Amino acid sequence: MNTLHLLSLNRSGLLFFYGIIGFAWSVFGYTYLLGFDAYYYALQAKEWALTGTVLIPDPSIIHRLVGLLQVLGVTAATAFKVWMGVSYALFCGTYYFTIRSVNRSCGLLLTLLAVLSPSLIFICIEFPKTFLLMIVFNLLFYILTHNRHPLWLIPVGIVTMIVHKMGIVFTIVFAIGYMLRQKKVIKYQKNIMIFGCIAGGIVMLLCVPQFMLQLSRFSFNDFTPGLLSILQHPHFPVSIKFECVTAIVLGMMMIIRIKPKKRDLLLPIALFSTAWMPALGDEVFNIGARFAVLMPYMMLVSYALLLSQYPVKLSKQWLMLGALIGVLMIPFRLSWAYPTTHEANYQSYDQLITQISQRVTPEMLIAHKNFHLYYKFQTGQDCFSFEPEKHWDTTRIWRLVVDVSRSQFYYYLASDYDWTDLPLYHLGAQISLIREDLYQEFKQKVNIENDPELYDILNDHNKNPSKQRPAFLLAKYNETDKGPFSAVEHQ
Repeated sequence: MNTLHLLSLNRSGLLFFYGIIGFAWSVFGYTYLLGFDAYYYALQAKEWALTGTVLIPDPSIIHRLVGLLQVLGVTAATAFKVWMGVSYALFCGTYYFTIRSVNRSCGLLLTLLAVLSPSLIFICIEFPKTFLLMIVFNLLFYILTHNRHPLWLIPVGIVTMIVHKMGIVFTIVFAIGYMLRQKKVIKYQKNIMIFGCIAGGIVMLLCVPQFMLQLSRFSFNDFTPGLLSILQHPHFPVSIKFECVTAIVLGMMMIIRIKPKKRDLLLPIALFSTAWMPALGDEVFNIGARFAVLMPYMMLVSYALLLSQYPVKLSKQWLMLGALIGVLMIPFRLSWAYPTTHEANYQSYDQLITQISQRVTPEMLIAHKNFHLYYKFQTGQDCFSFEPEKHWDTTRIWRLVVDVSRSQFYYYLASDYDWTDLPLYHLGAQISLIREDLYQEFKQKVNIENDPELYDILNDHNKNPSKQRPAFLLAKYNETDKGPFSAVEHQ
């Protein structure tokens, strides 16, 4: 029996290894980085490698680790790809050790669910900090499934809270679920719980200032549950929507099959409840959606916990068939987990950077966020994706304007300026480069009554930055931030 169990675990280990190699192969197969914020991480690490400090204040260890690879001679883009591969491997490794307590057939099933999960790949690419949180969170379940001393839950829980702000919520929910599932609490466990609550409370108090700043990100007009916002949003990957529904169905089937005690369901239910956090925003990745996209993962670790307590024997033939299908599907996972790679966008961005450099060298360029980070990474020049701060000199700033035609600029500016001598360049495809002071004058002449379509374009922040930098971002900077484009005005 032990030999068979070992063989099955080896199958799981080999399947995880194959999944890791397949993921790394896919990531390195692209010329550009994957992920909406990928160039933010690469830029931060690049700056840390050169100066020892990050460009935008951020305590994340990811920037330092990726920057260390650059110090060792790896290019910035390659270093971040290496981190993605390493983080995926760390997740698979910690999850593999978590499921080693379940029987051989269930272990193989959990492995298949993990390596084929589109949400895990999506989070690894799109939310590296959240994925690091998940790696640490795996250790909490490793402690439970292997009956390790509960004292270990405290340091791991504290690290989870420090790694990411979301970790505070998940750790609190985990702690509540864990305490409720205890049949009886003996004296030493009671002391551990008290100590854990005090330690967690201290960490939470230290995080209160940051939490208060984060409130500026919330929109209290939308309380749609995060899971529903994912399922309803037309631009969210269909594969992840399908996985969310499938995870719930599998959970219900498992409960019917194993008939666990109500107390043993308290922790899985508590974790599942986080998927119903309110959206608090209308963007794709609103607050609720960021919690809900972790729901399939929370179900995976909950499956492992329940199956370690209630063993189930599954059909060997069906498992082998599933493993074979999994092996065939692994090389193609990225196409359904992350269907939009932005490769074409970055190719056009390279052309745009060349066109800009041929005309001017902006001290500061204002552009939409998609272009902003890539431009800053490639050129090293200052770039910004919000309205300029009030104390900035707009004559030293240029702006990339999208979806405004040459004739529209002419209509509003030709009567006041010599059209042949304007600080305005047309870069093709309804993209223009204009000095900021002239742009602000142009924008003031456009109002919703005389030209509602153009007014909407100029106030579409995703195309043409029209919002001020939010308070939670502004608060990251301090008095040491100086220069002509400092976040804080200096007297």
